Amino acid sequence: MWPSSQRSVPFSLFTAASHLAFVIGPILGGPITEYASWQWDYWTTMILRGSVYISAILFLPETYAPQLIHRKKVKEGGGLRESFSWKKRYRENLVRPWTMLFTESIVWALSIYMAFLYGIMTLNLVAYPIIYSGQ
Repeated sequence: MWPSSQRSVPFSLFTAASHLAFVIGPILGGPITEYASWQWDYWTTMILRGSVYISAILFLPETYAPQLIHRKKVKEGGGLRESFSWKKRYRENLVRPWTMLFTESIVWALSIYMAFLYGIMTLNLVAYPIIYSGQ
């Protein structure tokens, strides 16, 4: 998607975004819960996720090559629209990640590794109130 000379910036932003969520979440969630009702934590999360999702749909270009080729064929009038089955697509999208998890060793290993890392980060954040509460 990016040339090798420019991959460092998107990679660092992606990595920072996934790890900063553990830091920013409690910082923003604490005052929201304290000064508003606890439901507003969920409302703010839904509003933020919805706005990011809508902006991604509107501003991110399609990069999947078979889809681009299919769109080009349809636009030129040479390609026919394929029959579309929601049931088939739904089943395929639910089964494929599990198939990859149990048949691809690298996917399984990285999943275990990331689960371990996220567990350590979560335990680290849970430990702060225990350590600083003076009990």
